Amino acid sequence: MGPAVLFFLVLVAASLLPSTAQPWRYPHYPNNTTNLSTVWTNNGKFSFYNSSAVRPILQGLSPEQDPELPGFAFVAGFICPLTPTCDMSLFAIFIVHVYAGILERFYPVQVVWCANRASPVGENATLELTTDGNLVLRDADGSHVWSSNTSGQSVAGMLITKIGNLVLFDHKNATVWQSFDHPTDTLVLGQSLQEGTRLIAST
Repeated sequence: MGPAVLFFLVLVAASLLPSTAQPWRYPHYPNNTTNLSTVWTNNGKFSFYNSSAVRPILQGLSPEQDPELPGFAFVAGFICPLTPTCDMSLFAIFIVHVYAGILERFYPVQVVWCANRASPVGENATLELTTDGNLVLRDADGSHVWSSNTSGQSVAGMLITKIGNLVLFDHKNATVWQSFDHPTDTLVLGQSLQEGTRLIAST
């Protein structure tokens, strides 16, 4: 085998290796805020090497937007184990590693909050921030899975903060509902456990 052929084979083999970084584009760089009457569908995901598949919806500030942040960002979206069907998806808040605007796919995704841990949804499930301010998760067949129960409470939009708090806010930017008040099994820096709430380990 000549040197030229060997060099070509090395290039081909390298191209087949899993990429450790991918531009964060789905369908564009995720915002940290959204308005009412918005629907997201659980499809078209990013894959993380040997980890999970995610469909980002909102992303908190990233290190290049706030130099005081470490090399990761909080994201709200759909996440599922990396399987061909991806039929066990959760609507969750999770941590991804970001460097210079590039998603580092080699690092595992860490979930810090989940809405439907006991009731995963399938491909083409939807999350909707309705016109009356309710955040609703439905499976692909339209069945109700989870909601924030905030209909009629003057919700104007939704955001995720740089410390990983998913917030529904009103026209005065006051908090109507926040994920920090409904922890699952994890507390993040800046979050406190309110009286009457508890952490429940996943099984």
